Amino acid sequence: MQKAFSQEQSVYGNQTAVNVLYGTLGFQPGEFFFPLTLNFERTVYDVDFVKFNIRAGFGFWIDWTEKGIDIPVSGQVVFFKKSLHPEIGIGAKYIYDFGNNMTGLSHLLNIACRYQKTDGDFMFKIGIEKDTYVFYPFFSAGYAF
Repeated sequence: MQKAFSQEQSVYGNQTAVNVLYGTLGFQPGEFFFPLTLNFERTVYDVDFVKFNIRAGFGFWIDWTEKGIDIPVSGQVVFFKKSLHPEIGIGAKYIYDFGNNMTGLSHLLNIACRYQKTDGDFMFKIGIEKDTYVFYPFFSAGYAF
């Protein structure tokens, strides 16, 4: 008699990692602006060719005259089950500016290309992110588990 364990395999035969811990470094070309964020992302829904992830992070940023912290929270849609995945995200970011002692809430949009094998531990992505104040390219690297 053959047994089937559907909770252990995806439709494509490989169990995908549901958690990812990664760092993100951004920069703004032509300006001195560098955000650095540590993120945790979790898959909350996985269907045939798309995954829905939630992301929360904590980070610092610095520019010519100011510095501060930011806390991004977003939903990510990751397409396809191959090693390269296009993804889009939408969410919000809490920002605190130390120099001006100001806080704010900003929208957050991103588009990226993610490299993550279904059976691998390494994740890398490169993309573009936009919030209310800046538009910048970024790259991320981390561990999937």
